[in-house]
Amino acid sequence: MTRADQDGFKWAVSDVDAQKRWTFELQGIPGQLTVVDIIRVDYADNGVDVQATKRLFTIGSRDGLRPALIEDLIFEPGEYILGFASAGGGAGLYRPPADSIGFNKKMGGVEPEEDAAEQGAYRFTIRHGSKLYQRSNPQERSNKASALNLRLGSADAAYLETQVSWYQFEVSEAESGKRWDILGQVPVGRQAQVNFHSASGTVLTTTTADSEGKFSFPDLGLEVGVYHVEIDAEEVKLIDTATLQL
Repeated sequence: MTRADQDGFKWAVSDVDAQKRWTFELQGIPGQLTVVDIIRVDYADNGVDVQATKRLFTIGSRDGLRPALIEDLIFEPGEYILGFASAGGGAGLYRPPADSIGFNKKMGGVEPEEDAAEQGAYRFTIRHGSKLYQRSNPQERSNKASALNLRLGSADAAYLETQVSWYQFEVSEAESGKRWDILGQVPVGRQAQVNFHSASGTVLTTTTADSEGKFSFPDLGLEVGVYHVEIDAEEVKLIDTATLQL
């Protein structure tokens, strides 16, 4: 890629792909700032016209000396743009062509007359992340009364058709003497508020999912009792996915 160039690729996530975690790694152009914008594409009802695009997050490498790595992401089924730019080429401001996202036509290679000194190579890898253990027939968990019961040290992942999902776990006397992390995840691009409840129903603390769809309540010291975690995602257009690990 030359300093004045941008590269664009289209990545299609199938229903099967959406049931896996994915890891992105960028080895940038030596001596240059290199960035990749991950953009979600939403189509109109005809399946052809682009209705909207949403920039989900950006991966960057300052000088190509050390790879940039983002691990274990969950994506909803659909099409995504991977937009590459380098210093001098609008880094961080990748814009898809206004009239088309047919990148095979729009994004050509280096022109023969380009000065070789202005060219640089990057490597971008998409590979499977850690295994996502899903229930084939997930139970309903849309309210506190139907909260899914988890044991400390276990995890759950499921495709859900509800905006809210509840989980509960019990802390024994032996377990109360340890420190615990609560880790969770929703698909990249989803906004989610997560509430941690005491047995009495009091909200002890609240957090939100970050740009990678991840959230956590780290290093908790818990008294004996039953606790609840409430994940409230934005209104879904597609089937949602939620995971929780204790």
